[in-house]
Amino acid sequence: MRIIKTVFGFLSAFCLAGMISPSAVFADQITKEREMLSATIDDDTYALETQILRPSGPGPFPLAVVTHGSPRGSSGRRRMTTNTYVPQAMEFAQRGYLTAIVLRRGYGKSEGRWFEEYGECDFPYYDKAAATTAEDILGAIAVLKKRPDVDGTRILVVGKSAGGIGAVALAAKNPPGIVATINFAGGRGSRSHGEVCSEGELVDAYEKFGETARIPTLWVYAENDGFFNPRLARKFHEAFTGAGGSAELIQTGPYGREGHNLFSKGGIERWRPMVDDFLRKTGLPTWETPPPLPVTLNIAPPEGLSERGKGRWLRYLDGPDNKAFAKSRSSPRFGWRTGRDTIEEAKASALGYCKVDDCEVISVNGSAPN
Repeated sequence: MRIIKTVFGFLSAFCLAGMISPSAVFADQITKEREMLSATIDDDTYALETQILRPSGPGPFPLAVVTHGSPRGSSGRRRMTTNTYVPQAMEFAQRGYLTAIVLRRGYGKSEGRWFEEYGECDFPYYDKAAATTAEDILGAIAVLKKRPDVDGTRILVVGKSAGGIGAVALAAKNPPGIVATINFAGGRGSRSHGEVCSEGELVDAYEKFGETARIPTLWVYAENDGFFNPRLARKFHEAFTGAGGSAELIQTGPYGREGHNLFSKGGIERWRPMVDDFLRKTGLPTWETPPPLPVTLNIAPPEGLSERGKGRWLRYLDGPDNKAFAKSRSSPRFGWRTGRDTIEEAKASALGYCKVDDCEVISVNGSAPN
């Protein structure tokens, strides 16, 4: 009861001070800034690809940092872009946060090699890899806190997959100004569907983080997560909280074909109320009246696609803009990309994945196939 009273008293103070907006910030009141953030990590300076979503007005605004996962294949790291996470980041910007999507070292256009290696599958060191992720996030936060429009005492960190366990590792450091972290489908070492390298070592890493973490954390995993299944997610949670960490675990029903993608534009309807509830419990700002959900396009797929292709078409429609879908004129082959830096890049990438000479772009940004 004491904890409940403390939380509600803190929340009332925020309401009285006008920290919780009665309604969401309009999307057209949010500006997007792209920059290479110069961050110091391990005594060296790196330019990190960053996109900032800023509400209108002078601020200072609470800060939300959104950080990404890590593809199973190394070739996918450099193809990553901040645009992939714009719809998710908009959720926090519309709550009144200055929201930064940061690509860590070795991803997208960010400088530096990939520093998050975790060793061999039989002898992984997941704690070190996740701590490295946390250091990259902290390096970015140190720069962002210097902005006059940022309130450095109210910081939220949100991570998916490798970024999710990185957010948990960050909570273990209890850095000043960071009030809470959110872990969507966090983990490391997924080799293929349902297979994780030395999962006991991954559980041990969460236990280690729980020994020192005192920041409240929210963990969200879908039932059909093919990277980290419900049984494993519960083990993570039990190890972390058993060691002293503070974490609320929510295991949702299945999401789409792959629950690991819950933290996406299409998943907002599912996770929005969970995030609202957590922010209120921790005394961080959120809206009282949420905005309409992002529109999900409902456009029939082009003729000639296989069942697999039809599923990919739905994922394409659900993806962030700067996207394109290409299809062969004479075969079922197709290719698609979403969330690219430019439309031209999306078209070229979609054609590249289609891989046959008669492929052509048939849809851009969710247009009906031509």
